[in-house]
Amino acid sequence: MANFNGIVYSISKTNTEFYKRCLRKLDCDLITTCSYLDFEKCIEDHFFDLIIIDLNLDEIDGISLVQYIRNNKSKESIIFICSKKADDFIIINSLDSGADNFISLPINSNIFKLKIFATLKRIDKAKVKSAGIFIDKEKFKVTIHNKDYIIQKRGFHILTLLNSVPGKYFSREEIASKIWNDEKILKGRVIEVHMSKIRKILGHDVIITNHLVGYALNLK
Repeated sequence: MANFNGIVYSISKTNTEFYKRCLRKLDCDLITTCSYLDFEKCIEDHFFDLIIIDLNLDEIDGISLVQYIRNNKSKESIIFICSKKADDFIIINSLDSGADNFISLPINSNIFKLKIFATLKRIDKAKVKSAGIFIDKEKFKVTIHNKDYIIQKRGFHILTLLNSVPGKYFSREEIASKIWNDEKILKGRVIEVHMSKIRKILGHDVIITNHLVGYALNLK
């Protein structure tokens, strides 16, 4: 799996050291904190592929924090809640809050790493993320700055193509070949019409046009 970034919020030094050991073996670019203010600033300033939160915290409980993140910050980050308390009520409420998984501590480090790896890998198959643009291939849904959009199928495939190599300009010929597999599309303005529809839904600045080169996603 490619390198990913994560943040751990725990007030337990033992738990924090365990998470650090496991995640660094998965090539995770990791931040750890025991402060709610530091955690809030981090998720405000950065997107994290993975967020690990202990259930028991000083200023807020893990379940309430996950609800806050899902409602106000990130719908796309993978969130794990970890706790030594693992009765059915706690697990159900943790998952209902928006957590992707619940980890009962203590746990074997290899099992913990496999759970992290499997969850990220499964989500990666369905979603493509680039420069704040999230594409859910299963639901034909695009999320930009935590706002969801539904795009018509052909336009969705075009956006997915542009997102496959962020920053690259795709020529009209490439788009016609990969999306329609038909060069006859180039004779009309079919591609331009679809680009216009995408911009109408997502905003004019989402796609950059270079008339000599083609189309690219705006990464700013």
